[in-house]
Amino acid sequence: MKAILRPTGSICPHCDATASHYVKIMMDGILGHRNFRREIVRSNEDASGFKSAADNWIRGNDIILYCATDQRRKAFNKQHVSFKDIAIRRHDEFDEDDRRYR
Repeated sequence: MKAILRPTGSICPHCDATASHYVKIMMDGILGHRNFRREIVRSNEDASGFKSAADNWIRGNDIILYCATDQRRKAFNKQHVSFKDIAIRRHDEFDEDDRRYR
């Protein structure tokens, strides 16, 4: 991995919570622990299919480990999603410009 990764590159291994700590140790060994940037939690909040048949807690997320080799590179493009209706309804007051608040 390290041999083919560009000096400005990044890698994001995607795994479930049962393996993320092992993968993190492997990534530290490959790229060095200083190149670990962040653990990203990806939600699988819909309980359907095989998850709903579990006899234990439902696995609700996956882990993405963000590792980058360039210490100076600070660019990160956030993705924004719309608020869910339940979150919007919690803000039940309106100001003079008809904007919601709580």
